[in-house]
Amino acid sequence: MDQEELAARLGITSKHLSNILNANAPITYETALKPVAVNA
Repeated sequence: MDQEELAARLGITSKHLSNILNANAPITYETALKPVAVNA
């Protein structure tokens, strides 16, 4: 799965995901829990 697909599954933009991964944006509690639902 690439970054764009992960962002789509998480319901966020790929730019926002990139910012989170590069420590340029904080990760919210809700976003942190979303990968559990993606992998379920």
